[in-house]
Amino acid sequence: MLPAFGAAPASAADSLPADAVYRNGHVYTVDARDGVQHALAVRDGTIVYVGDDAGVKALIGTSTRVVDLRGRMVMPGLVDGHMHPLDGGTVLLGCNLNYERLTVAQMQVKIQGCLDQTKDKEPGTWLVVSNWFQEAMLPAGTITSRAMLDALHTQRPILVESSFGHTGPANSRALQLAAITAKTPDPLGGVYARDASGNPTGLLQDAAFEGMQSKIPERTPAEDVKAAEAALDAMRA
Repeated sequence: MLPAFGAAPASAADSLPADAVYRNGHVYTVDARDGVQHALAVRDGTIVYVGDDAGVKALIGTSTRVVDLRGRMVMPGLVDGHMHPLDGGTVLLGCNLNYERLTVAQMQVKIQGCLDQTKDKEPGTWLVVSNWFQEAMLPAGTITSRAMLDALHTQRPILVESSFGHTGPANSRALQLAAITAKTPDPLGGVYARDASGNPTGLLQDAAFEGMQSKIPERTPAEDVKAAEAALDAMRA
């Protein structure tokens, strides 16, 4: 947490000397106002001050490393070179299992909660559930199927997406819309999990999973804007 820009440290703890102070610079904060300041202080690996040069003086001690930026720019590091911000924003706004370790019953409760919050989407709008931690289901070795999703109170097609993006269960309504039956052959590079009678259980892998994703209507421009705003808010935080 940062103190108000330009403000003096608020407590005795905040007044302890910083490990490093950077001043006389162009500090781009990427806050909600895209604010620019002149000085920054770091203690124990945490930014403890962003503000003007006068305010940072109180954090300079005998062992503080002081760097004169000479007008140069400081900005947050570009530490992730591979991102999907629009998809990430969509996940933030949708039904999200947040990589949690869940039993089947707990997973059902969470997905039903998403359905209950979006009853206006009944009966035909797809529900896409993100960030399912398949390998961490409880108890260990739990295998999911469409039966888990068919037990929920809804008529909507449902697809659950694993956290690594290659597998997921779909309910019977989704399988019906995708015309997937016991007679449907596995696609090249994909698998429809099947029961002893050859009927699809609803668990989809790789190309089979991607084929189901292709049945979901594309986002509208308005939905893209909301997703982008959510992603930008998360990155600024």
